[in-house]
Amino acid sequence: MSKLKKKLGAIIMVSILTTTILAGCGKDSKEVGNVKGRYVETTVEIPEELESGSAIKMEQSEDGLPIIYASEEENNKVNINIYKMQENGKWTKDSPEWLQDISLQDEEKFTDPIITVNDIFSDKQGRQYIYYNQYDSSIGMAYLCMTTDGKERTYLTFEGWNEAEESNSVTYYNLPGDVKVLNNGDIMAQFNSEIIVYDNQTKEEKASFPVDSNEMSSATITDKNVFMVQRNYETGYITGVASIDTEDYSKPVQTYTYEGRTESYEPKLSTNEDGDIILLDTEGIHVLTVGTSLWNTVVIGELNTMYMPSAGLIDMYQDHEENYYVLYRLDGSGYYLAKYQYDKDTMSVPNKNITVYTLKDDMVLREAAVAFNKEHPEVMVTIEVAMDRNSSTTAEDYIKALNTQLLAGSGPDILVTDGLPVDSYIGKSVLLDLKDIIQPMVDSGELLSTVMDSYDTSGHIFTVPTRISPYIIVGRSDTVNMAKTFDGLVEASKQTWKRPLIGEITPQDLISSFLPTELSTIISKENGKKVIDYDKLLEFLTKAQNLYNNIDGVTEYSNGGMNNVFSLPYSMQATLTNIGGLYNSTFEVAIKNFIKNGSIESYDNAYKGVIEVGINVSTKYPDIAKEFIKSLLSEEMQTKDYSEGVPVNNKAIDQFIDLERDIAAYTGIQNEDGESVMFEIPWFSKDDRELLAQICRSVDNRVSIDERVIEVIKEQFSESIVNGTSMEECADKIGNELNLYLSE
Repeated sequence: MSKLKKKLGAIIMVSILTTTILAGCGKDSKEVGNVKGRYVETTVEIPEELESGSAIKMEQSEDGLPIIYASEEENNKVNINIYKMQENGKWTKDSPEWLQDISLQDEEKFTDPIITVNDIFSDKQGRQYIYYNQYDSSIGMAYLCMTTDGKERTYLTFEGWNEAEESNSVTYYNLPGDVKVLNNGDIMAQFNSEIIVYDNQTKEEKASFPVDSNEMSSATITDKNVFMVQRNYETGYITGVASIDTEDYSKPVQTYTYEGRTESYEPKLSTNEDGDIILLDTEGIHVLTVGTSLWNTVVIGELNTMYMPSAGLIDMYQDHEENYYVLYRLDGSGYYLAKYQYDKDTMSVPNKNITVYTLKDDMVLREAAVAFNKEHPEVMVTIEVAMDRNSSTTAEDYIKALNTQLLAGSGPDILVTDGLPVDSYIGKSVLLDLKDIIQPMVDSGELLSTVMDSYDTSGHIFTVPTRISPYIIVGRSDTVNMAKTFDGLVEASKQTWKRPLIGEITPQDLISSFLPTELSTIISKENGKKVIDYDKLLEFLTKAQNLYNNIDGVTEYSNGGMNNVFSLPYSMQATLTNIGGLYNSTFEVAIKNFIKNGSIESYDNAYKGVIEVGINVSTKYPDIAKEFIKSLLSEEMQTKDYSEGVPVNNKAIDQFIDLERDIAAYTGIQNEDGESVMFEIPWFSKDDRELLAQICRSVDNRVSIDERVIEVIKEQFSESIVNGTSMEECADKIGNELNLYLSE
């Protein structure tokens, strides 16, 4: 197929995709025509040795086949090997002399340093280069070395690189954030505020450019230009591609506008033999043809691996036949090489579209969407993110627009109900009953019954959490055992402890921390409407006031903010927190093991649901929507940890218990005597993994967060504390402000 036909097909494909998504869901649309022709992902086998090495880059041979550079460490030295794919699919391994035995430099300045190879270059004069960093737990340096004969390496030095600087009695070294060697041999280095170009021979500065929004890590180099991605750092979206003329640095930087819709963490650029610019990001592979301003999306992200948060982008190129090769690093499973080849018989876009609506972007959803799309080629699950991270529109405005759609019998197929008025949706029969898919998973022991039972509403299940975040209290055993409920905490505050009970806390943060687990006793339902139990509200406010007074609460923090688990060893007896993810809990567990008689317990057996999902009753494809929710709850998806809660799938929890890892992290911390020490955060012991699993499986007190209610109580309680007014008056004000809101 000719290039023109392929690109025309790509334009048609994107047009269909855009029309389908904008048309909405529900009863109005969903099935598209039978236009055929798109790029299809296939797996390319990689050499087994690559699994133990660290892939650096990929390029193509004269035949268009992949060449992968990878490093491996041996006896405190790093060797770089080159793997070349042959026509028969086999790989050969080459270990050039100049890429072997890369040893540590400036060893006297480091403690247990490691070497990380960042890139390898060649220029038009036949010189070859290695750019790498050397790090320990506190400092780093950058090194660029060159060979002219393929044997000996010469280290290149530039003014300012690796120079020692002092800050607050700490020595660190000035190093570039990234380095590229241009085809003409010039050296380009990115620092905090500028990109500097050095002459290879004189090592003097030839030109400089402001960094602005440019990202050199994405750069691709041609004979005449350097192209690099530009990003809006407030939204995280890619906004364009910058081009620097390497034949005349005085020319203004040219920008090719691109409108990203999804945050992409490791975008890559390339060019083809025609000079077209190729961009790989989360949303797919996009081509800007020379002489045009329109980006053509030739590979749709949602249908392929690049959309998955677990897939790091290493490198990419287009071969002579217009196939695309992409090398990925997959979390927990090594490297993956994909080939994207045009197939004229494959549907341009799957003819069944399922839209998942979420107020905020979510990695779990993206991962699940790609996995589901690959398993169901006739379906395309797309994620509709209402708000970017810097959106000027309020959540309430988006919710009003969504409500209008839902009540009109349209709108997205699946809703992530976090932050949405779920009770209202249930009362207005907007959500589909999920009992038929959830109950069998509970009965078989696949899902946590203690969690799922609390989502049963009069024999119906309208929403389910795909993760949960248990509340835990961490600290010294005597304190934790007494303070693992709110009433217990109030009682503990009456005693004298060696350290402050929970450290400094303001009235606002006291309410934010301890109201959520008590809210279900304060807000109840009568005839389908939420009402305030005044007596319970007053009881809570009185206890909160006593707690604040007993612990010498503050109106302003002396150290800039509320204490957390990081401050626990020296500054307080215990702290309340949430398990945001099993892997993330290594810090809390390490603190528990670090202090004397440390302990972690469930706080009030409480948890909050995370990424709660429901199905629009008006969806055209209820069975497909249910299958997608089942996939979110499956063992395969639940074992993926994105620090967004812990699994609700028992088998996924079992996998965590059995998971052994040889990893550790380090940070500075104050010990119990107030001394600054280096703190090791190792992987969990088997006992600690079982402890966390037991907490996850025991929680049965569902916490439903109503941000409006919490905000009102927080403001009124703080005002009463500051002004010295009674809690009765505070409760009256809260009731007056919330009664209308709750009756809506």
